[in-house]
Amino acid sequence: MTERAFSARVFTERDGYRAPAVIESAAGFFALAFAAPLMRERLAAEISAEYSAGDGPTAEAHKQMLAKLDAELLELEMAEEALLRAAEAAGIEILRRIDADPRAVLAADSALPA
Repeated sequence: MTERAFSARVFTERDGYRAPAVIESAAGFFALAFAAPLMRERLAAEISAEYSAGDGPTAEAHKQMLAKLDAELLELEMAEEALLRAAEAAGIEILRRIDADPRAVLAADSALPA
């Protein structure tokens, strides 16, 4: 029995499978070498045009949006914590998420929604 080293390739390759050759000739290589900088320029121009439009929110509006989303997320996490505590009171053990907000996990029972 031979041991194979564990790598991504071990889990993704199949016996007898050969990846298709992208560039089979020197002509293909030179075509790609010529096209790559042109494609890069075109992509950079399109990205610049998209971001230069300036139709996004202002910095202040962005801060307000983030604050609103943060408050909504905390409200939802408080509701989640209330459900977890109700389950624990009923004898059901549910592990908390590793990324649970400590403000919700450590909140007093009276601070959680009913």
